[in-house]
Amino acid sequence: MDRRFITLSRLAARLGLPRQFLREQARRGLITYLLVGGRMRFEEPAVCDALRRQSLGRPDAGAVAEAERAR
Repeated sequence: MDRRFITLSRLAARLGLPRQFLREQARRGLITYLLVGGRMRFEEPAVCDALRRQSLGRPDAGAVAEAERAR
């Protein structure tokens, strides 16, 4: 998976999500980003992981599910 930081517009296009939604998630601290020259930059795999955890309803649900599969 690509580990470069990408723009908000590129992230939105790659994930098929609205830019405003992603911007709001970042401002609320729910997904991580870097502020570079006044612009948000995102690491796609980290954002996908954060959104996946949100969709499961608990911040640690993804880690729990992976641990259960490893048993």
